[in-house]
Formats: sequence, C-alpha cells, structure tokens
Amino acid sequence: MNRLEISNFNPDLTLLGGQGLTWEYDKTAKVYYGVTSQNVIELKKYGKDFLWQTYPNLDDYEFIRKYFRLDLPYREIIDQIAVDSLTKSAVSSLSGLRLISQPFADTVIMFISSTNRNIPLIKQSIRLLYTDIGQRVETPTGNRYLFPDPAGIADLELDRLFSYKLGYRAPFIKEAAQRLLDVNYQIGKSKVSKIKNKSFEAETRSKLLRLPGVGPKVADCIMSFSLGFDDIIPQDVWMRRIFGERYDISPTAKYQEVVDWYRNYWGKYAAWAGQFLFEFLRKPH
Repeated sequence: MNRLEISNFNPDLTLLGGQGLTWEYDKTAKVYYGVTSQNVIELKKYGKDFLWQTYPNLDDYEFIRKYFRLDLPYREIIDQIAVDSLTKSAVSSLSGLRLISQPFADTVIMFISSTNRNIPLIKQSIRLLYTDIGQRVETPTGNRYLFPDPAGIADLELDRLFSYKLGYRAPFIKEAAQRLLDVNYQIGKSKVSKIKNKSFEAETRSKLLRLPGVGPKVADCIMSFSLGFDDIIPQDVWMRRIFGERYDISPTAKYQEVVDWYRNYWGKYAAWAGQFLFEFLRKPH
C-alpha cells in the first residue's frame, strides 16, 4: 500500500457519516473501504498517516487527490467558518471532518436512493446494488465491487431494482440512469471549477432538478458532495431545524432566502459549516 501524509483527516467522521454512502469499516482487517465506479479505495490508519491503495487501478494518486480534495486549505476553511460559538464547538469536536468529491453519476444514484430514509437503510440498498451488478475486484482483504455505471443500471428490470429494497425510488433510479447516458447530463467537474458563477450554478441545479427523484435537497447534496460547490448547504430536515432553533431563521423562509443568508454568514465554504453542524448536532454530546 502507499503512504499518505495527511493532517486534519478523521476517516470515521468523513467517510462513515452522511456523505460517503458507500464506505464501510472492516473491523477484522482494520481497513476502511469505499466503492466508486472508478476504483475501490482501501485506507488504513498508520501512525499519524494513512496507507492507501486503489483497485483495479493501482496507485491511482490523482484519483485519491481529487476524491479527498487534498489541495484545499483545510485550516483556512476552518478559520473562515468558525464565526460563532456553535460552529467553533462543532469544528473543535469534529476535528478532521472533510468534504469529499465523489464521482458525479455515482452521487446522483446514491442520493436519489437516500430520500426519506436513514443512513443504515440507504447503505443497505446501495450495497445490494453494487454487490449484485458491480464489477468484481480482488483485493488483499477480499472481493469488492465497483459501483455500477449508469449503463449497467439503465438496463435493469424494475423487479431487480426493487429487490435492492429501494421502494418507490427504484423507477426514479432507472430513469435517472437512462438520462445520465445523455451527453447533456454529463456534468464535468473541470467545467464546474472553471465556470462557477451564478448563472452556471442555476443551470446545473435546473438540470439536476429535471432528473426523476431529485428535489432541491438531493440536488444540493450532489452539488456539494460531487461537483465542488462549497457554498451550498443541503437543506434537509436537520439543517432546517438547526437554522430555526440556533439561528432564528423562519421555517417559512423561502429556499433562496435561506441560501442568501448562509452564504452571507459563512461565505464560500458554507457547505463545510453545514456538514460540521449536521454531524455535530445529530449526535448526543
């Protein structure tokens, strides 16, 4: 395995929470493994550093660099979002939490499957999906499976998708996968990084909202956890409650009013503040 010297990284907080829905921890091997359509990632704590490997594309550091967003100024981000006692407590308690950047199509399918369910149930369905139709990959800790690409999902019979315990989401996922095969829905991250302005953001969100099963919250998750929109906080029930109880934002406030507020308050890394607060306040302290 390769050695990764990375400070400010807690794999439990980053990979086993609400954003990395394909990550598991193998207690026997003491290895974290994550499933994507490009690579299976294995990660193991090694003193203050980590050992890592990618399969089937061995030693794919460029993938690791982009996935874990290693080029971002972590301390600068923390300093910028720690603007009040609550966010200061969150970043202090959850030191090492990072936002990751997952493959676009994977993220679309994962978060369509996430609507109105808790994390264990979401992970169960996703695991059933990729272990059934994903490409098998041999690793030192056993067989793993790549996340299926849209073509692999688009051709499935609905009964098979229902067998993954996806419920009413199954036909949404099938149709979304079919649409993702259209070049018009293939949003490139390099393009996002070059054209991150309001009109492009609106165009991207509009395109996502036209996918079946994608509402504002799922679109926000895709934009934050895949496309690098670091100033977008997914407005789920938890975050609406936090905004109302901790920041006195009216529960009847319109979507854009809330967006304008948190961007003004936390700035260009508002998504990071949102993730810290989400993980901090949903667990007892």
